[in-house]
Amino acid sequence: MSNTIISDKYQVVIPKAVREKVNLKRGQILHVYSIDDGSVLLTPQKKWPEDYIGSLKDAWKGVDVVEYLRQERNSWD
Repeated sequence: MSNTIISDKYQVVIPKAVREKVNLKRGQILHVYSIDDGSVLLTPQKKWPEDYIGSLKDAWKGVDVVEYLRQERNSWD
């Protein structure tokens, strides 16, 4: 666990180890959520399409696509 301090302007510094682990970049937008237990959650905003390219590259791995489509079409009747 890492610690940080809230500045007079309510700014926080995300520790270097955390920034590197989750690959945060300077100027990146973070979403801020308040959690019911009083916690604060920061999540990086995803960029379209850069953050999604290649994310489904193995989705059809090992699947006979022609057979899959045949079965789908047959189920429409």
